[in-house]
Parts: sequence; C-alpha cells; structure tokens
Amino acid sequence: MSDGYWLLDLIEASAPPAVQALSEIEILGTVLGQQFERRESKVQVRQPPIKGKDVIASPHETEARWAKKRGKEWIGYKLHLTETISDKEEGIFSFITDVETSAANDDDSEMVDDIQSQLEEQDLSPEKHYVDQGYISGPNLAHSAQKGITLMGPAPANNSRQAEGYRQRDFQLDFDRQEAICPQGQTSVAWYKCPQPDGYVGVDIRFRERCNGCPARPLCTSSKNGRTLKISPYHEQLTTRREEQQTEAFREEMKQRSAVEGSISTMVRKHGARQARYRGKAKVRLQHLFTGAAENVKRLTRALAALNKSQQALATGC
Repeated sequence: MSDGYWLLDLIEASAPPAVQALSEIEILGTVLGQQFERRESKVQVRQPPIKGKDVIASPHETEARWAKKRGKEWIGYKLHLTETISDKEEGIFSFITDVETSAANDDDSEMVDDIQSQLEEQDLSPEKHYVDQGYISGPNLAHSAQKGITLMGPAPANNSRQAEGYRQRDFQLDFDRQEAICPQGQTSVAWYKCPQPDGYVGVDIRFRERCNGCPARPLCTSSKNGRTLKISPYHEQLTTRREEQQTEAFREEMKQRSAVEGSISTMVRKHGARQARYRGKAKVRLQHLFTGAAENVKRLTRALAALNKSQQALATGC
C-alpha cells in the first residue's frame, strides 16, 4: 500500500509527462484510491469500503466487476441470450437472435432496451418477449409496449419502505379525481404530478393536516408533515402485471421461457461461455458472439437434417 503511493508520488514529482500520462499509472491511482486512504503519513484500508458500480475489482481487467447472485460470487461479466421459441411437434427449431455482454454488476433490467433495439435493427422484433423477473421493471414494461412488444415476465413485489402498518396498496387511488383516501377514510389534500423525461408521470400525494389526531398515525407515518405517497410513473403497468401473474394462464404461458435456460447451460457446458478468454469487455463480447454463432450453426445443421429426413419420408410415401 505505502509502496504504491510512494511510487505515484515519485512519478508525479519527477517522471516525464509521457510516463505520467500512461493509463497504467492512472489505473494504479484509481485502485489505490478506491481501496485505501492516506491519513498524514499512514496508509490504511478504507473503512467502510467504497461501494458502487465503478469500483475496479481487478487491476489486470479494469472493466470486469464483482457480483454475487444466488450465493455465487465472481469477477467478470454477464451473458444475455435471446432466442426464438421452438415447437418440436411443428418442426420449428429455435435459433439465437441476440447475444449481449454486460458488466457483472449491471442490473439485468438495464439491458432490455438495448436488446430490443438490436432485435429491431435485424427485423427480428418479437410480439412477445419472455424474460425472467430480473429484466422486468416499470420503465421496461412501458417502453416495450411503445415498441409494440409485450414484455412477459413476473414483476417484482411491491416492497414499500413501510416495514409494517399501512402500505401504499392500502390506499384508494382515484387518478381521474386526483385524490387518495387513506384506510381511515381521510382524503388527500395535495396531488403533485412528477413528469419524467420519457413522458410518463408520477405522483406525490400528501395528506398533511388530515393526519393530525389520527389514532392510526403510528401505523402510517412518523413524519410531522403527515403521510406522503409516491406513486410510480409506471404504476398502471406494474399493477396490471402483478394482477396478471397471479393467474394460471400467465404461469402457463411463461413456461415457454424455460427453454432458454437449457440454451444458457449448453453455452456454458459445451462452449466454455463461463470463462472469458480475453481481457476487455469488447473482446469478451466478441467471444460471446462467436459462441452464439457456433451454436446457431449446430442448430441449423440439425434443422436441415430434420427437413431432409421429412422430405425423404414424404417421397417414400408417394
């Protein structure tokens, strides 16, 4: 630690400008600054440690990031795979239509717009796009619908910050009259619209003095200004989906997504997709693209073989 800062001080004091401008020197300074702190003449580990998406996990691979999912930890990237839906009874084979790479700590929901845009560029935009819960968000449901795509997947639970007591779902919302009624029958006194850059509008609803003297106030709010409800700009999309996903029809339709799990497994077990062979996100993405192309060649071979066998059977029948 101390040696690293000593080297940086020496370079800053006496090294030629060309050396000071080296990317390696910048990376060294960034890594040291993220992991340690200088206090007078002492260097010590940062407490608490710096957290965030831009923290470098490895000085040898500066674009790789640390992530943890379902108890598994890794430093690297994520592979996002999109494929068509197969129907073996109809002789329809699935093919990979998009492969995308992101940092390991990027949220899956951040990738939906890019994936759909790439599919649209290839004239492969789907009517329905089946994804798991990690890709579902209010903005993604709304923006997909604007593109004519129904984004299919379970919405995350409505987790209010209210640990106990009255939650948002306990209030009656009337968007036409722009008012809300609390569980104790009190009507809101203010309804503020909060427009978003994408054109959708959220709402802040305030009860203020209506909360004064309320016997249930401890169950509702500790704010001296009374209860405030913050309604998402995508409240309608999320509410509708949460209702849909409770139905048997929705759960049955979502079974069509399960096949992609097998494809991901194949990419990992037979094509080494879990091991990045190169450094840098661009090269790792190229590896993923080549892997997807190789898998598609195998699928095309199987599809042509099945077609040829079907045609031979027809010829024999004649």
